[in-house]
Amino acid sequence: MKLGRNAPCHCGSGKKYKTCCLRQDEEARHAMVVTLPEPAVPAALTRPVAAPPAVPERPPDPRLEALKARWAEFAASDYAGQIALFEQTLAEPELMDDEMAFEMLNTLFPATIAHNERERFAVLVGNLRAQRPEIYAKEAHYCLDWLLTNSLVAGDDARVPALANDMAALAGKEMDQWNRVETQLAYHGQLDVLVEAIRLAWPRIRQSQDIVPWGIDEFAGRAINYELLAYAVHTPAPEGSDPDLLARLTVYSQDVIPERLKSYMAYFAGQAQRQWSMRDFALPPPRPRRSHRDWGEEDDEAAEQDTGHAPGTQNFHDLSIEFLGYLHRVEGVSYARGELGRRELVKFVLERHASDLEYRESMMESLERDIARQRRRKVPPVRKFQPYAHPLVPDHERLDRYLGGLLGLLNQWYYHAAALFEVLPAWLRFLESRHLIDAALRVQTLRDVDDLMEPLCNICSKFADDPTLHQALLRWRDKASPGPLL
Repeated sequence: MKLGRNAPCHCGSGKKYKTCCLRQDEEARHAMVVTLPEPAVPAALTRPVAAPPAVPERPPDPRLEALKARWAEFAASDYAGQIALFEQTLAEPELMDDEMAFEMLNTLFPATIAHNERERFAVLVGNLRAQRPEIYAKEAHYCLDWLLTNSLVAGDDARVPALANDMAALAGKEMDQWNRVETQLAYHGQLDVLVEAIRLAWPRIRQSQDIVPWGIDEFAGRAINYELLAYAVHTPAPEGSDPDLLARLTVYSQDVIPERLKSYMAYFAGQAQRQWSMRDFALPPPRPRRSHRDWGEEDDEAAEQDTGHAPGTQNFHDLSIEFLGYLHRVEGVSYARGELGRRELVKFVLERHASDLEYRESMMESLERDIARQRRRKVPPVRKFQPYAHPLVPDHERLDRYLGGLLGLLNQWYYHAAALFEVLPAWLRFLESRHLIDAALRVQTLRDVDDLMEPLCNICSKFADDPTLHQALLRWRDKASPGPLL
């Protein structure tokens, strides 16, 4: 696979490919070029051939050499020297291009965090925007991401709305960066900011030619959920039939069903008074997979449609909405962070039921097994995860696999993983309060998943951009105690 210059490097360093292994890979490719021998020609047919004229070496590009020298000087400098060189380069138009600006700021962002000078980084970005607005415009999505992170960590709520709105204006072209910002705002409980920014972003998302259709649909679905939460928060007596609410939601979809909105509000407010039983959550059996070669996108879409229309799936969704209201009223979790955790919890349960989180052999293991069969050798049994105890209760092995998928090299969805893990104790208490599990299963489940806390905590401790996640996970065991029950 050919990596783009701005993609994460394949070596796992976390740097962009162009600033890490690109040059080394290009040199390796040049070294692998093999000069084939000339075919043998009878001596009688050979004629003397004049040597080709020597091609003069191209003189080095002075600007390119100056850029390389400046970057080498910057990389070799200490913290104070790098800040001084950034400011100096701002005044040198021939040296400060968009790539130089990004690489310098990408280095200074973690450095200012390490020196506890997040505010100083904001000054550097402000200087870039004031002195070189054309360069800032090219790197604005990265700059806004950095500045939003610093403002949220510092609790500087006054700056957050403007930064989020500026990022929303770029969402149609920079969807990946927007997704990161959106989940960060949700984790920090910035519901009103999210709703306003999403309203600004939607026309650009809907008309974008750079976003696949399912990505646009997912954005619209999240937007509807945030609109519902904001309406419930700011309306004294929320009703699913409110014309103002319907008008807000139909901006994102014409398929809004008023009866479903009434049901949503009833479950969310804890007014449905439904007595649940496990029979209500009989999910349809997963579609059998013939082999990994036969499973394609059409099968995925058909499976999602079959599952999504099943009564058991709808009941599980309703239960999760009831849980979201419980999370805020009883457990004190912000609506936006609770929604982020709820969404991941629902995805985990449905993916586990669809057998998407089972142990999978690697291609090499599968090939070795096929060869052993062909040679009539003894084939060891295929490894399998242990059966899970309850369809609504996370198990250790598959939860580990799911979290690993969120925190892979190319994903790094720290906020998703943290939000999911944080709500697990509350989810188990909620299930117990609804008589869907007993206290023994709740306690045993917490013991089983407890050893996932420390690895997750260690991963988040290395996410220096935002220490909020690590701090929250350090309190996880306290929250895993019996706690409140309805």
